[in-house]
Amino acid sequence: MNEWFHCNKCFLVANNDSQFWFTSCGHIICAECKKNGNLLLGQKGICVVCSKQETSIMMVNKNMKPDLIHLFRPPKDLLLEFTSKMKMTIDFQNAHRQRFFKHIREKYNKAAKIAKAAHVEITKRVEREKNLLAERNQVRMELDSTKDYVRQLEKVLADRDQEIHRLKRKSPSFVKRTSPHLKGRAGYPSLNGNTPLSRVSFFGCTTSTPNDFANIAAGCLDNRRRNNVGGNAGTAGEFDFLSQQRAMEEVVAGGPSFIPNTPALLGLPADTRRSPTYTPKFF
Repeated sequence: MNEWFHCNKCFLVANNDSQFWFTSCGHIICAECKKNGNLLLGQKGICVVCSKQETSIMMVNKNMKPDLIHLFRPPKDLLLEFTSKMKMTIDFQNAHRQRFFKHIREKYNKAAKIAKAAHVEITKRVEREKNLLAERNQVRMELDSTKDYVRQLEKVLADRDQEIHRLKRKSPSFVKRTSPHLKGRAGYPSLNGNTPLSRVSFFGCTTSTPNDFANIAAGCLDNRRRNNVGGNAGTAGEFDFLSQQRAMEEVVAGGPSFIPNTPALLGLPADTRRSPTYTPKFF
């Protein structure tokens, strides 16, 4: 015991062999004062120090209740024990606090990661939307340009249809203009039929080149066309294969009298044609 420990009635200082008792009213008495006050363990009596009624006692030793034994311990021991308990309490609470903070930190980091990914995705979407808008505008411009081109093509097709209709309306007059040549063939003998033909002789015809039947026929037709033979003036469009064949038929059917001479083949006027007895002058 400490030096402060003594009997509150007789002030006896404690030693190793003495016994002391602790009253319910908070006093310390020795065994002799307990005996003089007729206080018994387990029974209630009158305190010999303060004369309080209904006072109970218990022996001061290591078996006292924990909430009472610390009253008799040195403050240094209590401080060390309290410090140790306080440290253990602080460590325990800090461990749980750190665990909780770790959970909060992980949750925050996860939320920050999700927020960063969402920000990147939003940025990509915004960029993608910008590209889509630009592409849509480009497609719209191309569509407008294509529509303009289609309208131009439709206009060209409409103009061509009108031209075709106009040409179709003019085509009957062209057929009527060219049809007399086909009708005129009925007045000439046919080379494919049984019409008797006279023998053709090219002797006596003054020519500057060897006689060629096809060229003579063509020259005859050209001469007649230029000189308006028969009163019908032809056009360049009327000089076709049928006209050439008709000219050949005329030459063959008409005999030697229809064979033209060289001036006629050249299409010269009649006054410039030379007679068979003409003698040229070179000086």
